[in-house]
Amino acid sequence: MQPYINKRLFFFVVRVNLEAQEELGFQNLRPLQFTVKNYPQIMLPFQLGKINSEDTQNIIVYFLSETGRAEVSNYENVMIPSNFDVPQTVEPKFGEFYRELFTSTIKATNKEIVVIEYAWDTGFCDPCNTIPLDSQELNELGMNQEKAFITRLHLQYTKNTYNQDLEFTITSDKTLYQGRYILLPIDYNKGRNYFDDKVEIKNPSGKVISEVELKKIFEKF
Repeated sequence: MQPYINKRLFFFVVRVNLEAQEELGFQNLRPLQFTVKNYPQIMLPFQLGKINSEDTQNIIVYFLSETGRAEVSNYENVMIPSNFDVPQTVEPKFGEFYRELFTSTIKATNKEIVVIEYAWDTGFCDPCNTIPLDSQELNELGMNQEKAFITRLHLQYTKNTYNQDLEFTITSDKTLYQGRYILLPIDYNKGRNYFDDKVEIKNPSGKVISEVELKKIFEKF
């Protein structure tokens, strides 16, 4: 805790009443919402959570912004590989396939990275897996706007990795991006291979960082 004390940070402590929680019928803790005004830096401290961690942990952060995509400023950001064909046999285990793609993306870069999985305007969607947030929902989330730009950031860490807390920056870049995949039968249009052996991993500016070997992932399914 000493590094946080040295930075003169405040601690936000919550006591959970499990009996009241059960009476209300909630299975999970409800989100906590608070506002810090005129603060020059957006930071997520998570080092204390690593003390008792013996396994891989995940952090998923959603940002609502008026201006554009959110990024982590003190780690490299990459985009989840997207827009490629996937054998239809993967469909029943698509969740497992996506987790394998995500971890393979991290391993392929051989760096401590943060993966941008979604960056899109609530004004529309393509394709739509659900109805975009409307102005009332945005208001409930603390934004008095008709629409917003949503970013989903995902990192995976262990006790001995990511020894800096996450520091965020909001960019003015409104380039639309999301992980999306086309399911095709293995024998689709026989004689032509629609399934790539590899796919590129890029940073937000489009620079190729590494490659993921899709063929090895497909073989697991």
